[in-house]
Formats: sequence, C-alpha cells, structure tokens
Amino acid sequence: MRNVLKKAVVAALVSGFCSSPAFAIVAFIPNGNVAVGSGASAIGNNDVAIGGETSANGNNNTNINGRLPYDYQTLGNDGTVAQSTSPGGKGSGGTQNSVTATVLGDNATVYRNNSSYYQPGTSIGYQSASNGYGTALGSNAQAGSASANDAPTTVSNDTAIGGNIYSGSGNTAIGGGTVTTGDNNIAVGSQALSSGGGSIAIGNNATAGNPQVPLDPSTAVGSGATATGTDSEAYGYNAQATASDAEALGTGAQAGQANAVALGSGSTANTEQTGQGSTITIRGQSYSVAGGTPSGEVSVGSAKNGTTRLITNVAAGQISSTSTQAVNGSELYATNAAINSLKATQSSQGVLHYTTSSGATSTTPTSTASAGTATTGPVVISNVGAGAVSPDSTQAVNGGQLYSAEEQAQADANQAQANAEGYASQVATNDAGQAQANAEHYAGQVAQQAQNNAEGYASNVAAHDAGQALQAANAHSNDLFNLTCHRIGNGDILCGRDAQVSGQNSSAQGTGAAAFGNGANAYGANAVARGNGATAIGNGARANGYSTTALGDHANAEAPNATALGQDATARGANSTAVGYEATANGANSVAIGAGSVANRSNSVSIGDAATHTYRQITNVAAGTEPHDAVNLGQFESGLRGLKSYANAEADKVGSVDASLAAAAAEAAAGKHRNTIAGGTAEYNGQASFAFAYQHRFNTHWAAMVTIGSNGGASNTTVAGAASYSW
Repeated sequence: MRNVLKKAVVAALVSGFCSSPAFAIVAFIPNGNVAVGSGASAIGNNDVAIGGETSANGNNNTNINGRLPYDYQTLGNDGTVAQSTSPGGKGSGGTQNSVTATVLGDNATVYRNNSSYYQPGTSIGYQSASNGYGTALGSNAQAGSASANDAPTTVSNDTAIGGNIYSGSGNTAIGGGTVTTGDNNIAVGSQALSSGGGSIAIGNNATAGNPQVPLDPSTAVGSGATATGTDSEAYGYNAQATASDAEALGTGAQAGQANAVALGSGSTANTEQTGQGSTITIRGQSYSVAGGTPSGEVSVGSAKNGTTRLITNVAAGQISSTSTQAVNGSELYATNAAINSLKATQSSQGVLHYTTSSGATSTTPTSTASAGTATTGPVVISNVGAGAVSPDSTQAVNGGQLYSAEEQAQADANQAQANAEGYASQVATNDAGQAQANAEHYAGQVAQQAQNNAEGYASNVAAHDAGQALQAANAHSNDLFNLTCHRIGNGDILCGRDAQVSGQNSSAQGTGAAAFGNGANAYGANAVARGNGATAIGNGARANGYSTTALGDHANAEAPNATALGQDATARGANSTAVGYEATANGANSVAIGAGSVANRSNSVSIGDAATHTYRQITNVAAGTEPHDAVNLGQFESGLRGLKSYANAEADKVGSVDASLAAAAAEAAAGKHRNTIAGGTAEYNGQASFAFAYQHRFNTHWAAMVTIGSNGGASNTTVAGAASYSW
C-alpha cells in the first residue's frame, strides 16, 4: 500500500511540475525507491528523489528539486529536505544533517550533533540554522551554534525567532537582532541581549546578564533597560542596574553599587558604602551604634539633580541601643521636645548652670559640682542617683529615669492626659529651650472647641507649619483627640488620618483623602483627586484626570476636563458633564442632566435614559432665532399651520389649472377641420386659471393636440400633449 500511495504522489508531482509528460523520466527502483527526473537517483529504502540530478540517499528520505553531494547517504535518516535551484524557491541550497530534521528556505541548514541522540531540528528562513533539537524561524535566525564550523557537542533545545539571532543552549530569542548567549536565557525585543545563565531581557535594546558568569539570573524589562550586575534587576525605560544584587525600578532609575536599590523615576543609588562601623562620634564623644557598616543603599531620589521624595506612612521604629529600624517624624519630635526641656551649660570654672522652665537662668545655685575645667572639654556626670520626680523637686534625674519616662510616654502617646499642676504645663514652639506660654493660652488658638479652663484636657491637638509646632495640653470644655493638620511645603495642606498629598499647592483633607498633582484638591473621607487641577469633594469622590471635577458622595470624573456633580454621578468622556444623582456622561463632549440620565453619544445632551424609558419635558424654552436654535411647541405649531395653508393654496392652483386644461382640450377635440384652436377658463377654491389648446388632424384617423394652462404664476403653468386615432 505504501508503494501504491508513493506512485500516486509521484504521478501527481510529475503532472504538476512538468510542462509536458513527455519530458518526465520516472523510475521505480527496488526497495520502494522512486526517482523522477533526468539523472535523479534514489538509493536506500523508501526514498523519493524528484528533479534533475536530485539524489535521495538513506532511508525514508524525500528530496525535491535539490542537488546534494554524492556522500549524502551518510546523512541522517527519516529527514525531509525541500530544495529548489530556481530563485526564490523553497529550500534553495538547504542542507539537512540530522534525524527527522525539517529545512525550509534559501541556504537553510539543520546540523546534526556529533552525539548519537535523536535530534529533530527545524530551520525555516533564509540562511537560518539550527543544531540538535533547536528551532530557528526567520531570516538569518540561528538556534544553537552560530555556524556549521562550531561542531557543537551538546544537544541544543533553543528557539530563535527573527532575523540576525544567535542562541545558546536552552534559550529563547524573539525579535530582530536579538542575541542570547549562555544557557536557559530569554531575550524578547529588537536588539535585546541576554547572557550568562537564566537571565531575562524584555524590550527593545534591553540587556540582562553577565556573559562571564555561568549562572546569572538577572532581569531587565523595558526599552533600553540594563541589568548587567550579577543577580541584578532593572524595570522601566532606560533603568540601569549595573552592580551585583542591585535593583533599579522606574524610568531612568540607576543602581550602580552592590545591593543598592533605586526606587522611582530618575532615582540614583550610586554611593559607595564605606560606613562608620559600630561607633559614632558626637562632639568628641564616641557612642556605640547598631548596624555596623552598611551593605547597600536605598534611594528614592537623586542628589545630582536635586530630586527628593517623602517616605510616608512609616510606622514608629523601635528605640533601643540595638535597634536598626527607621523612625518617623513624630518620634524625632518627641526626642527634640525632651532635649529642649533640658538646657544645661558649663561655666569656665566648671560649674553647671541650668535653665528653669520659665526660661530664667540660675547662676547662683545652692551648691555646685565640679565638672572639670574649660580646657578639658565636655564631661559626663556619672553615678547620679535617682532624683525625686515631683512638681517641686529640684533634684537631678539620671538616664535610667529619663529612659523609663520616654518608654512610658511613647506607650501612652495616644491617651496621654496632662494636668496643669503636673509636668506638661508649658506649650512651646520647636525653637530649642524657648518656652512660650501655658496650655490655657494656646488651646484657644488651636481649636475653637477648647476653652481656657485648665481643669480639663485636650489630647494630641497640634498645628504644624514647616517644622514648627504648637501643641496644646490641658485645654478643656469639648475634648479634642487626634486632630492634626500639616502644611508640608510647596503650598500643600494635609489634614486627616491616612491622608496623602503630592505635587504643589495641593490639599487633602479628610480621613483617607488623597491629592496627587499640582493644584489637586481632595475634601472628604476617601476622596481622591489625581491629576493637575483635579478636584474631588465628597465622601468617596473621585476626580481622575487633568482638570477634572467630582462633587458629591461617590461622584466620579474619569477623563480630562470631565465634571460630575451629584451623588454617584459619573463623567467618563473627555470634556463631558454629568449633573444629578446617578447621571452618566460617557460620550466625549456629552452632557447628562437629571437623575439617572445617560449620554452615550459624543456631542450629545441627554435629560433621560432610553434604556429605562426615562424621559423629561424641557419647559420654558424661548423661541429660536438662529438656524441651529431649538424651537418650542408654539413655533412648531405655527410653522405647521403655515405649511398646511401653503399646501392647500398650491393644491387649489393646480386644481384650477387642471380644470381649465380640461375645458380647452374638450373644445379643441370638438373641432371638425384640420386645425383647431380652443381656449378655456376655470376657478377652484378662489383660484382662477386659463388654458389654450391646439389640435391638428393629419387625416381622418389621426389627430394630435397640445394644451397650455396657467393661473398666472410661473410655478403653476402646465403643458400637456395628446394624440388620438379615430375610425
């Protein structure tokens, strides 16, 4: 059966390839071989050779229109080679050198590995080449070794798709000019390059991996992204991670030192980490610190171009001698406040002077303690006993007491209550050592609800302005808790728990409110204004885009210059406006007016919703005066009446003309001679008309007539013709 099918295939090929069957030379050779064409030969078992001087050697091979060297029989079995010596033909000059290999394209090549493994390579495209199990698709695509002379000794499982590609073992390369070297790499994009082992490069001109490191799972994603450090990562346009374990995230971010992290567009982390070791020196005194020499850097900006960013929502870090956690601004403020409350100086005679809480300096204490001389520098007073802590105590306290007080103050920060007769009766600015007044005075300035009554308390009430704070304690009447507003620079205002703001002259006020962009404003719980000039007012309101406005609970403006007014109103189209509860404007420049109204078409105005059969009347419409003005019902009815009157008058005119034509025609038809002229007149609904008719008899049988009628107007003149035959 196999031979029968083969003969049928050959016969079909002969009829298709030969211009005349007389020039076809077909030879059915023993062992199931078939040779078609002058000089064609098939040697082996079940081989097919088609075309002049074509050879198929080995077992189960097919060669079409190809000229292979004599020793082709030494090549692999069960292969398929499609070749042509004509320009543009499939497989011109192609070479198959592998078991069950497939070769399609001019000068395409599949190389068989020197091992004895089963290696069905595939090579498709002009001058493409593959080795082992490799797949090469596209002009100049190469999977495995770069040329036949490389003579690889390992099995290739590469995939190469696109022009000018060179792929190593177990790699995937997709795109024009893409290059992969090493093992198990991926390169996707024009001119992308991945090297080393396990690296990934995605994007035009992206580069990942170090060719000198056999195992380097670096990753570069984005056009021009580069991750050439060992185990480095770069994400974003032109992001650069060029040191080991470095990470660059964002457009143009650069991480050039080991273990460095650059976060955000344009951020740089290139500082060499020398560190201070386990000690630091302050005013000649050495202190032990935790952390030691840093092993890396995390950057959120760039000192080179002056780009800085706030790190917000930082939890309070642990404060201890072994802590390496970051601290937030409130912790630093508490420390500064504690330092400012203690101000001691040393005289030239080594006598300690102290400043009282009222700001007065004591120069004649009851007793003095020698602390060295002016030439010895600062000294440490050691072995200080625990002093009494009370409103009238004048005893010194030691570091242990201060540390315990700080720990207790931090634990009770959110519920601290002050008593005007206790320790916190002063309200001070952030200027070191400068006492301002008592809580009764400033509580009235900070909150309207606080009254000047020292018997009550106000907790955590503060107003911040560029690092300077006024903090109220012991203010009473309506108790205030956790109310904080910040003016944080660039004209920005932040007020509310978890509120966020970025840009210049922006404001976020309300729990969870967020304003992102220059001039953005968000007012209300969870309100979000995202974009320059965006405004969101109301609980959950969203203004997302340039100059968008969302006013009302959950109002939503999603496109540039869109406006949504009303609860759950939505404006999605550019320059669209939605006014009313659940009003929706989806089309560009569309307007939806009224609760539930929907405007889906661009440049449309809707006052209802056809889908829900919601319609509204437009009342008090003035009469239109221009061609594109709306008309009211009065104008419409007046125009309709005029049209009806005009139509009736025209009909009357036509009727009178028809009547006069009929009269004239009748008179002319009654004539007995060869030529007859007749006239007629008629009146219909007050419209008078007249008509003339001319008739000519050709003989006793044939006659022709022409009639003209009019009521005196050019638009109501009628001309008619007729012919008759009589016997």
